[in-house]
Amino acid sequence: MKIVFICGSLEDGKDGVGDYTRRLGRKLVENGYSIGIMALHDQYVNDKPWEEEEEPSMRTLRLPAYLTWERRTSLAADFVRSVDPEWISLQFVGFAYQRYGLPLGLSPLVKKVSKNRQLHMMFHELWCGMSASAPIKEVVLGKLQYWFLRMMLATLKPDKVFTNIERYEGRLKKLGEQPLLVPVFSNIPLASHVSDISWEEVIAKSNLQDLVTGVDNKLVLGFFGSIYLIPGFTALIQNAYDAACRLGRECCILLIGNNAKEDLERLSGHDLKPRVFELGMQSPGIINRAMALVDFGVITTPIDGINKSGGAAAWMERGIPVLVSGEDPTDNGNDLRAACGAYRVKCEEDVVEALLHGNRNRQNKERLDGVAEVYMRHLFHKKAAYLHEDS
Repeated sequence: MKIVFICGSLEDGKDGVGDYTRRLGRKLVENGYSIGIMALHDQYVNDKPWEEEEEPSMRTLRLPAYLTWERRTSLAADFVRSVDPEWISLQFVGFAYQRYGLPLGLSPLVKKVSKNRQLHMMFHELWCGMSASAPIKEVVLGKLQYWFLRMMLATLKPDKVFTNIERYEGRLKKLGEQPLLVPVFSNIPLASHVSDISWEEVIAKSNLQDLVTGVDNKLVLGFFGSIYLIPGFTALIQNAYDAACRLGRECCILLIGNNAKEDLERLSGHDLKPRVFELGMQSPGIINRAMALVDFGVITTPIDGINKSGGAAAWMERGIPVLVSGEDPTDNGNDLRAACGAYRVKCEEDVVEALLHGNRNRQNKERLDGVAEVYMRHLFHKKAAYLHEDS
């Protein structure tokens, strides 16, 4: 049972789909599969193609972004022949393979390497400019990406198609596909740990002492991953601040990753009332420790895109309730609390209610096992090893 995955880059912590593919590949290896991963346009490989065996039954090939598509296709074909998989799995985000999301050489490459093999496509993104508020340049580029994707599907005729949110499912159905909905999982493993000494060093270096001290008397909002300007963003922060004051707590914000206080202030349009702490880029073990300090994760991904957000998945897998804007135009009124532990915020009372109910039953549960099971069932009609043991 062999699969070769195709993605853009494989630099740890630098490419979300690359991290997704590597974690999924390792989980499949645990279940007896042999895995190859090709990063076709790796911006972090600067000299020559880089092939390695990361662990038994898992090989990777990283191709520099400067290569021509002709050279890239030749190297990819050699790698696929050496692995000899039953399935090729294209993990698609157009921008991962070309700066404008129009990788014209991708379809011929995939068609060549998937000849006499079965082809699976996972659409993490489709095309840009879908939002009603998208700028005209994004809309025009999105039209080009749409026609590119349409031609790619017609050329490749994939045997299986997955995507992660209902909006994409509907668009792909209009293009003649029958996609399976598969939500993403977090790229931060729950099992990642770090020593107390290392944690204390990070606290000192990142000036988190005031946050860690007396955390029970604070209401801590966590941001992890990209932050987007959404309708109601400023009101959400203000309502959380007002709720904290009402409860006699100090409202604080913890930024995990590349985000900075200046980014938040720019998006909100004014100085922030909550105190802001910046953790920066850290190891998974440190991120796990930091997330344990947070009362609510704040999600700025549109509500209809929550299931494609690795940042949202990180909070949900840890049982940490999340706050979303009550003014999101993509909100269709579904029961977000039941579906993903999310709370709409339209007023401070919503934050108070979330605080009273959202922290009652924090339970850790990774999505990765379920996603790997979907791949095994639908590509190989197999159960995961851990399910065999229980049955």
